[in-house]
Amino acid sequence: MKRWKSSLLMTGIVALSANILSAAPKQIAAGQYVVVLTPNVDETGADLIEQQVGQLTELKAIDVKPKDSRLYFTVKDNVLVDVPRIEATVRQAVPGTTMSEPIPESRYKVK
Repeated sequence: MKRWKSSLLMTGIVALSANILSAAPKQIAAGQYVVVLTPNVDETGADLIEQQVGQLTELKAIDVKPKDSRLYFTVKDNVLVDVPRIEATVRQAVPGTTMSEPIPESRYKVK
């Protein structure tokens, strides 16, 4: 019985730790990134997203390509930016739009 309680306790601790880690905001450092926007955005949506995301002081070189529904941006040197903050800004610009996790542009290949 004691072994079972110990195992159950460890399972609970591991699950709690995983929840805490997944709840922590993901941050990205300086570099060039690309995200996929869903659903696809048109020219108007692309312009709105560029304007809104352009207001985030940690980012520069913001470009939305409606053709492949991608958002390209650069995180400035010596800063970190919270990914959920970028996501919220995209949703504010075009409600209902979601984005993938940022992928370093050097690792991204258009299929």
